[in-house]
Amino acid sequence: MKNLLYVLLTCFILTGCKDETAADDPNRVSTEVKEDYEKVDGSHYKAFYGSNDQLKTEGTYDSKGKKHGIWVHYFPDGRKQSIVEFRHGLKNGYSIVYHANGSIYYRGEYKDDEMVGEWDFYDVNTGQKSHTKDYGYPTKK
Repeated sequence: MKNLLYVLLTCFILTGCKDETAADDPNRVSTEVKEDYEKVDGSHYKAFYGSNDQLKTEGTYDSKGKKHGIWVHYFPDGRKQSIVEFRHGLKNGYSIVYHANGSIYYRGEYKDDEMVGEWDFYDVNTGQKSHTKDYGYPTKK
């Protein structure tokens, strides 16, 4: 008798409980983590944050599959994080990087992946230039 009562009680508990995370629950909050993903259309590349499908990175490749042209990176909320110019896989040209609050962090120029010339750095709170650093120019080898 005790065993029968135990079995009936167990069956009642198991069938009477509703799974609150069931897929058909309209109030369900998904805890699934979507991974970042990318799309390539010819030479144009785009990467997206999986969590909100927001554009993460975009740029183009040359015929040999190397970064070429302007590449832009974005924060998860869609604001620009950085802009860098590439020529055949190497950073060449102007670059600018932003703080998370949207103000400029630093900017300057690259030559064959090396920082060259004067780079300006900015205060995160005031947005004012905090200092400049001169990286010089590479000598020919």
